[in-house]
Amino acid sequence: MSLPQRLPLVEEGHESEDVVIIPIGSVSDGDKSTWPTEARFGMPDDSSYREKLAMLWLQKIGTYEEGMRYMLNRLPDGYALFDRPRGTDPTIRDRFLWGHPIGQYFPSILQFFPHFYHLMTGAAGPCHCMLCDKVAKREQGSVLLQYFTFKPFR
Repeated sequence: MSLPQRLPLVEEGHESEDVVIIPIGSVSDGDKSTWPTEARFGMPDDSSYREKLAMLWLQKIGTYEEGMRYMLNRLPDGYALFDRPRGTDPTIRDRFLWGHPIGQYFPSILQFFPHFYHLMTGAAGPCHCMLCDKVAKREQGSVLLQYFTFKPFR
């Protein structure tokens, strides 16, 4: 049984510069303890990230209006955007979204979106984002390993 899809609501009085602020629900599996702590990591402004996520979400649920600008009011709890110098050119800072419970980051908005959508629809059933799929494959491999491990008779 799946939960009914919830449409985001626009908060009245929170429109500025033709940007409609989209509040998000409280469902999250984000974990601040997975955030990077090294000095080379920074926390850039995440507004462009929240704007792109809002657009993807509204397009997915069919409520996006061409010509409008949308922005999430925040990222899901426990998730944050970090940047770090690129290894091949330290003058360029690459951005990553941290907070997934397995302690790895999402390297792009498009790779985070399936997980975001899973959270925004109530997190019912399995998530099929790149990181949750990695966990599922690891768990499946562990079960198979236990099944096929030879145990000698005594």
